[in-house]
Amino acid sequence: MQLASLEQYVDISLLQQMKHLLFTLSSEDKQFTERQRNSLFGQCVPVSPMEEQYGLNYPGEVLERYEERCGGGERQMRAIMLALAEGKNLLEGSMFVGRQLEQFLRKVRLCAEGDFYLSCALFLFSDKEGEKEKLRSRICRYSFQETAEAIFAIYTLRDEPDAWEFAREQAVRFFGKDRTIKAYGNERLYEWFLEQFYYDIRKYRKQDANLLKSLLELPCKYVKEGSTPWNRFLEMGYTEQEILYLNLSLPENAKMPDVLELNSITMERMALAGVQMLFNSEHLEEMHLMALCKALIIRYMKYEICLEGKRGILESLSRKVFIKNHDIYKYLYQGREEMHIPEEWFYVNFGDENWCDIAAWMNPDEFECIFARSLYFHLNSDIELWLLNFQKSTGRSYMDFVWIKDTDEVKQTFKRLITEKKCDVVELFQQYVEDERTLSEDEMSEKWKIMKANIMDTMKKLDHHEIFRFWEAFDKEYGICELGNFMGKDKIILDDVIIETSGYYRGHCIQRLDFKEGILSLDEQRKLFVWVEQSLYRERPSQYEDFFYAFLTDDLAKRLFPEQSKELFFVIRDTMDDGPQKQRLCRQYYTDEEWEIYRNEEKQRDEEKKRKDKQESLRRCREEMEQEISTAKDCYEVYDMLSKRFSKLRWSDDKFFVCLNLFRDNMKICAKIGKKAAGTIAECIVDEFRFNRLAWCEVQEIISKMEVVHDGNSED
Repeated sequence: MQLASLEQYVDISLLQQMKHLLFTLSSEDKQFTERQRNSLFGQCVPVSPMEEQYGLNYPGEVLERYEERCGGGERQMRAIMLALAEGKNLLEGSMFVGRQLEQFLRKVRLCAEGDFYLSCALFLFSDKEGEKEKLRSRICRYSFQETAEAIFAIYTLRDEPDAWEFAREQAVRFFGKDRTIKAYGNERLYEWFLEQFYYDIRKYRKQDANLLKSLLELPCKYVKEGSTPWNRFLEMGYTEQEILYLNLSLPENAKMPDVLELNSITMERMALAGVQMLFNSEHLEEMHLMALCKALIIRYMKYEICLEGKRGILESLSRKVFIKNHDIYKYLYQGREEMHIPEEWFYVNFGDENWCDIAAWMNPDEFECIFARSLYFHLNSDIELWLLNFQKSTGRSYMDFVWIKDTDEVKQTFKRLITEKKCDVVELFQQYVEDERTLSEDEMSEKWKIMKANIMDTMKKLDHHEIFRFWEAFDKEYGICELGNFMGKDKIILDDVIIETSGYYRGHCIQRLDFKEGILSLDEQRKLFVWVEQSLYRERPSQYEDFFYAFLTDDLAKRLFPEQSKELFFVIRDTMDDGPQKQRLCRQYYTDEEWEIYRNEEKQRDEEKKRKDKQESLRRCREEMEQEISTAKDCYEVYDMLSKRFSKLRWSDDKFFVCLNLFRDNMKICAKIGKKAAGTIAECIVDEFRFNRLAWCEVQEIISKMEVVHDGNSED
């Protein structure tokens, strides 16, 4: 009910049960009227009805037996009397037997003399003007010491003619500097007061109620840090977290004009800023704040209106939450599935020994996982300090886990231990070699199965010098070509050094070579080259030439083998086909003089090749025409074929003259030619004369030798 300050004086749960019992036994008309009332205690349905929890089935039975069934203390009597006062319009004679109500009221009146809350309840219930006046005077003269008393008095006198003046005076004092309650769990007190006196506060103009005007902004506006209401609350003793709590919680249930809509972009911004501030707080005043954050996260898991391009509050909070408070950490961790909390929020700095205290309540496997992932997340942390704190918290060295677990987290941490030289992997490998010589196969499997799996996973990529040291130790013991078998993965070295590209037409080809210049010395890079060359020859012989080409063109050869690189070039040069790759290598390794000689030789070879290609083309052209001529029935058909060839080849010098020579050869055998074919041939050879490719005398000679006949093979 969010009435924590009243709970210590009134059994609110029992009050709700009694009101619910009255409500369910009353007529529908009275039920409808009761729903319209703005009660301080609301219209909540109790979790367990009176009948179910206490076995009391009608109001009179409650009044008679509440002491034995519900507890007979002051809180219970106040609760039942308040329920009767709140629900007096629901009361019917059939709810009581005999004098049950009168006897209970007599007891209340006797106790009310010295009980402020019973006096208020009796005032609300009584219809006797004399009694009411006496109670009113008692309430007004009461020396209020607590906020709960003052607000309850305001609630009691809310329908009196001077209710606003009384309420204003008490609220300014007890919501202000004389406040004795925290905001947490008491939002219903604020909510009801603002609902009841909304219009009175709005129209009041004097400055003595400025605090109330600021309170009215809490459910209706975004009260930002540094604003006038914010500063006024701080002056009145409110903490920043209290202001935030009220600003975020009041809009949810407050029933008044201008209240913020929960799906508005203003509420989205308020929720985002509030949750971020609270999660990053070093000090948390009350766990109510976490319950509020949980409700906001669930409500705004998906924004109604996208906020700055983000779809929900968790996306907006990405990389903005850095938990510093242990209680917040525990609350979020235990509710991480329901709230979908990103795991990286839990990656804290375990170099701070205090954070290791979470091992006391966290599942050991979960703690180990969070520890490892946090270590990976904090790359520049002092690993030695982390490991010391881990051992203090768990009583075990982290290396113990490397022997018994092969999770991703253990492997990541194991590699970090190796690369930061907290574990010597070469010594570990030598221990493995020694055990292999002395232990049985079953004993080796039992001892080394998990550790070997961790070594295999962390040593398969050459990204640190310690991995090279392991490869080097392995090479001395077993030979580098066996590394793939030990690791359970083929081509480890080749895949680490040879960077390939793949294409639809060309397949896999070497793009570049990476000999780890950043982590290896020159001598170590030379050793790596030898390993790659051996592995390549054995595992990928088809790439052997491509590898050496890439090695030579990338200046790797000159850097690693400055004296032998040219000799290696000469070896591979003679195995390569002529082309751009070979030219690139030659330009790289030849002197200027050698390059000039090479270019001249290349030019001569190109010219010779062009000449031969031309000859071959003309030969094929003549053969085709001769083949075609051989199928002709007579000389007229021969010249018809040749005339067509003349037309096609009139702009192809060499092939035209091949055709012309065939024409001359055939003219020696038979000079008779059809008129149409003669015209075509004559036109073509005249064009050749026009463009200075035939002399006029040759044109005359050719034309003079033709014996032109009418088409149809009849002589003219």
